Amino acid sequence: FDRIIWNFPHVVGKSNIKHNRALIRDFLAATTPVLAPGGDVCVALCEGQGGSRFEGRPTDWLQTWQVTERANEAGHLLYASAPWSDAVVEGY
Repeated sequence: FDRIIWNFPHVVGKSNIKHNRALIRDFLAATTPVLAPGGDVCVALCEGQGGSRFEGRPTDWLQTWQVTERANEAGHLLYASAPWSDAVVEGY
């Protein structure tokens, strides 16, 4: 795949940061064998949820999904963050 998109993932039930961190890490790891060279993975999260330096809103990093670290654990690199827009995904 040239691009893999997952919009607003979360563990079912009461919010649990530890489980959501594992969810995002495992998803990213699963994309590796099917992602084309030069392809990218787009994951839509709520503002402040990812905890990356790219997010404009300051947040308590310990209360985030720490998406940069989860991406690194899965062999990926977070290189951008942008506000969600359905215009980015054709037919959404």
